[in-house]
Order: sequence, then C-alpha cells, then structure tokens
Amino acid sequence: MDRQMTDEEMLRKYNEAKGAREQKEQIKIIAELNSATEKEIKEILFNMGAPVPSETKKKTTPKTQIEKIKEKNKRVLPEVVKKALTEILMIKTDEYEKVRTKQQALEKEIEAIRKYMEESE
Repeated sequence: MDRQMTDEEMLRKYNEAKGAREQKEQIKIIAELNSATEKEIKEILFNMGAPVPSETKKKTTPKTQIEKIKEKNKRVLPEVVKKALTEILMIKTDEYEKVRTKQQALEKEIEAIRKYMEESE
C-alpha cells in the first residue's frame, strides 16, 4: 500500500466524520487517497481504536488492539532528559537512605527508653 496519510491522519479524518454514513464515505475517500482497499483502511482504523464494522473486528483481538494503542502512545525521552531523571532519582534515593538510617536510629532509641522504663517499674 503506497500511503499518502499516516495512521493518525486517517483516524483523525475518520473521527471528524459525523454519523455512520459519513464515516463509511470517509473510509472510501481515505482508501482512494492511499491506494488501498476499504478493508485495509477499516483494519488500520480498528487497530487505532476506532469503532468500525464488525467484519474487521473478527481479525484483531481486543488485547492486540490495546497493545497497539499503547505502542503508538509510548513516550520516547531524549537522552538528556533520561540522564537528568537518573541523576534526580539517585539524589532522591540517597535522601531516602539518610532518612531511613535516621529512622532506624530513632527506633533503637525509642526501644531503649521503653526497656529502661519497664525495668524501672
């Protein structure tokens, strides 16, 4: 298929159509513009999460549809952002460890005070 539109453009055009009749007509137009069959366009739209006639639904399971939508929406972080987030994560982890160490020391002190009080009674 020699396509002129991305999957996202096809989905946007399809969703802009109002009502089943216009959507059906939109599928024909998209198919013509992209040198594809209506069946191919319906499958692309269905895989993008659009409600299309049931004949396409038989070929793709809902799990596959969800996975494809998630894949399309995956965030790609630039390396500089990954590096910055990694540094922040390391700093926060160090802060957490310091607080945790202090908490453990306080717990020991509290336990020692409790023991002392019990022994005094």
